[in-house]
Amino acid sequence: GLSACEAVWLGDTCLERGLPTKLCNGDIFSLLKPPTALAYRFQFDEMDNWYLDMVSDKDYPNKWPSKMPGHPSESPPCPEELKRLAWQTDQMRRRSEEDQVRVADWAAFSQYVKRHYHKYG
Repeated sequence: GLSACEAVWLGDTCLERGLPTKLCNGDIFSLLKPPTALAYRFQFDEMDNWYLDMVSDKDYPNKWPSKMPGHPSESPPCPEELKRLAWQTDQMRRRSEEDQVRVADWAAFSQYVKRHYHKYG
């Protein structure tokens, strides 16, 4: 949904401030009154959709909702590669707390993490 301190336009309609609005695939919104070149189109890609549930009206930020968040039977198991990445991330954080990490180390590690996250969505 959208909300803002200033006007937000969904298509040709000015949305009421503070009220949630359901967005659909292909909706166009802008912060300026239409017609304007500064408009944005919502495009939901089902293949790359890890956050939005397009079918249900439930409000949860997870493709695998559970009755008890984090309950292993309700979500897919974490790949071993991501468990290892979590451990490596903790090690980097500990090293940084001891001033043992250079800016170049952080830059390289962030790209390494990004590749893993991209692989698993």
